[in-house]
Amino acid sequence: MAITLEKALERYYLHKITKEELRCLLAKGVLGNITGILGPYVLRYHKGQHIISNRPFYFRMSMSEAAILGRNSFAARAKFAAFLNADPLLKLIWTLADMEGRNSWTKLCKHNHINGSAPATQNTITPKEHHFEIKQICSLEENNLIRIHNRISDGILYAILVPFDPVDKNDNPFELIKFTASADEAELHLNNDQQNICKKYKKYVLYSAVIKQNGDTIEWSNTEASEGLFDIKNGFYWIIIPFRNVERYRSTGFSLLPFPNFASPPE
Repeated sequence: MAITLEKALERYYLHKITKEELRCLLAKGVLGNITGILGPYVLRYHKGQHIISNRPFYFRMSMSEAAILGRNSFAARAKFAAFLNADPLLKLIWTLADMEGRNSWTKLCKHNHINGSAPATQNTITPKEHHFEIKQICSLEENNLIRIHNRISDGILYAILVPFDPVDKNDNPFELIKFTASADEAELHLNNDQQNICKKYKKYVLYSAVIKQNGDTIEWSNTEASEGLFDIKNGFYWIIIPFRNVERYRSTGFSLLPFPNFASPPE
């Protein structure tokens, strides 16, 4: 079927282009190997072939508990991945990591599984096949600082603070706050805006890792994750669970404080 580009575009903008006309246009290479939504159609390019499907203009969204949980989990995972992927150095190490995923964002999504609407200590900000391991990197202390315990002079420290479980359920399920510093610094301070964000939430997860870059060589550490509660009344945390592997540290005599009732902060 003969169709000019001008005529095809005119019919497209009027949503009158047919599949045959669109297929002819794609065969000529005018639009390239495009994918996605184009007017009333969904386009895919698979194994050298253009696949054209009708676009669904209406569908009934399931409101079942499982469906809502699935949507919330995907939204949380995508938000977490996008936040980390926006940092050039974190994006680079996830791009270099030898793991499943077409790019850094998909790798972050695939290897950070979220059950619910907020990240947990099982998540990671660095690829799990790391180059070196460090422990007890940092912790949240008082109401405005992150204390760095394990300092490495030739790297960059990343600390990602994730306040979650909002006091007002209309607020976002969680927020992300990024800190970077040379790894030999002793502490990182939260500014007023960051403290105000934290006051809106009951709990937090703190992720930390170190990245070393020497010329073309780049290495990264494991991710340490700590979890705790903010004191809603006084504006700062009042308990920390510093380590991801609880049983391992119990076996070495490390004493963990029990989680209290979230609804009843101490006096």
